[in-house]
Amino acid sequence: MVCTEWTSRFDGARDRAYVRLPASYDPTRPVDVLLWFKAFGQGDEAVADPGFHALADELGVITIGLRQRGIRSFLGDSTTSKNRLSEAERLAAKQDVAELLDQLAARFRIGRVISAGASMGGYASLRLAHLLPRHIAGVIAAVPALCSGATGAPPECEGSFVRAGSREVFAAAEQGAYQDKLVFVVAAGADQTAGVLAGQRQLASLLEGERWFRWLELPDAGHENFLGGARWFEVGGVRAQLAQFLAAHPGRLRPSPGWTAPDRESREYLVPALRERGGAHVEDVAGDGGVGTLAVGPLELSGALTRDAWETGKSGPLWKRPAGACACQVGTHQRPGRAALGLMLGLGLGLVLGARARARARARARARARYCGGATSPAGATGGSATATCPTSPA
Repeated sequence: MVCTEWTSRFDGARDRAYVRLPASYDPTRPVDVLLWFKAFGQGDEAVADPGFHALADELGVITIGLRQRGIRSFLGDSTTSKNRLSEAERLAAKQDVAELLDQLAARFRIGRVISAGASMGGYASLRLAHLLPRHIAGVIAAVPALCSGATGAPPECEGSFVRAGSREVFAAAEQGAYQDKLVFVVAAGADQTAGVLAGQRQLASLLEGERWFRWLELPDAGHENFLGGARWFEVGGVRAQLAQFLAAHPGRLRPSPGWTAPDRESREYLVPALRERGGAHVEDVAGDGGVGTLAVGPLELSGALTRDAWETGKSGPLWKRPAGACACQVGTHQRPGRAALGLMLGLGLGLVLGARARARARARARARARYCGGATSPAGATGGSATATCPTSPA
């Protein structure tokens, strides 16, 4: 697995993703991509999760765990009192995903891209599929947090911190934006998170009858049961449906019309280790500007979760950094986190101070030996002391 980090070519924000190529990867043949979004509050541990990236070999796909600008962004849609983003930041968060996929398509022979995730990760996957219809072929979403925190019923979802985005998902479903895509929604019948189950059922009512829409509701499951990684891929034939869809829909993703390759290293979203594996199939397409403009609805800053079901799952390994967690690579070098950097600085300072203390001790010993052996007073000698004392001579 490789961690790739970049500076957004749209607003200069830093972001990163964790990427794994399947053991069967052949640069001369198209390969599909499984793009993973984390849940609310999760960090790098969730998108670097070995359980998710094991799907690379099991399904023969490239797995990409996207950090997406921290723990609260979600394509720039999540609006809480702690996460007030400008409209430019919200737009750039969406453009960055398209840019990553465009750069990937320029370097690799990419087939189809499936976006997946649980909770807010499932929400982001559904949003991405209608915002980037030519990039995303399907969605696998467990307990997608549509209308999360809402005090009103869907489709209005009043009070939800993702109200505008949820309404856009419903509008896109009504307009047929998902009709040719795989949309597999896994719902938890005992989900107590405000607004979420109602939002999922609203989406199901709009997509009912679509050829590739799949709905699975587990009556005894709660929201927190899906926050521990990609284990839910094993339930209800999720993997089998994904394989069937991919077999029925051969395709090839190419960079967006008007996209141009980065003109300098700082604009590359893929580290050299990844670009070299792709075979450098960069296509010469005129124009610049990434994905151009995307529709970003007015995002209300009202409402909060009436029940904090997120806390229930936070004791798992994806909420706390495990020992030896993957640090992001920049080129061929490891970029340490703040904690690791502090530890290294502390160790380095300790070694320096220790070396100085040992040097002073050796100097005092030499000075003491000279003085006690009849030499002149060690005052002024390096590391010496005018009050040095000699051991008592034996009687």
